[in-house]
Amino acid sequence: KTIILGPNPLVATKYDNKIEHKRLFQYLNLPRNEVKIFKNLSELKRIDEKFFPFFVSASFSSGGQEADIILSKKDLEKFFPRLRANNRNDKFLVAKLIKNIVLAPNTSVIVTGKKQTEIICVSDQIMHGKRYLGNIYPSKISKKNRRIITDSTVKIGNYLAHKGFRGLFGCDFLIDSKDNCYITDLNPRRQGGYFCNVLTLLQKGINLIETELKLAL
Repeated sequence: KTIILGPNPLVATKYDNKIEHKRLFQYLNLPRNEVKIFKNLSELKRIDEKFFPFFVSASFSSGGQEADIILSKKDLEKFFPRLRANNRNDKFLVAKLIKNIVLAPNTSVIVTGKKQTEIICVSDQIMHGKRYLGNIYPSKISKKNRRIITDSTVKIGNYLAHKGFRGLFGCDFLIDSKDNCYITDLNPRRQGGYFCNVLTLLQKGINLIETELKLAL
């Protein structure tokens, strides 16, 4: 008799996978970074040194866990022991390192139906290396990148809605010193800034938790 206040678990789990992110971003032709998929841990251990430096992530990773910036073989060796058993037997994503990052925008979004994707807010994440520390409201992104970010997010939301997804999700982006914008991550769930968003929307007369409940029912 319990109802989960959130998206369909099967759909959410599928699109929580970093490998699925890469496929989806490519399918929707979103502004993205160069990535390579490694089939397993053994293949990753044999990575050519020409790939260094890079960002590596296990298939399922959140909040910077089981993901890291790799500058050398020694860094890679330190990365392996931190992996959970389920990730050790799965694929790995290796991405070209984006240099001179100036902003890390994030979108918070709710999907209420097919082609009904509403952006709640766009904020800038506070990052310490790969660790997430919070958000700054509102984002300082340029008008050009705001359009790119909102268009990309709505495309993802409408795609997920078609797959039966209803509820909250968010996307992470990176912007470098040349104002290039890249989408890097999809979070098919509530995010770290959730409670701040709840409080902000209350000031606008919108009860986000009540909206989630109505979706679940």
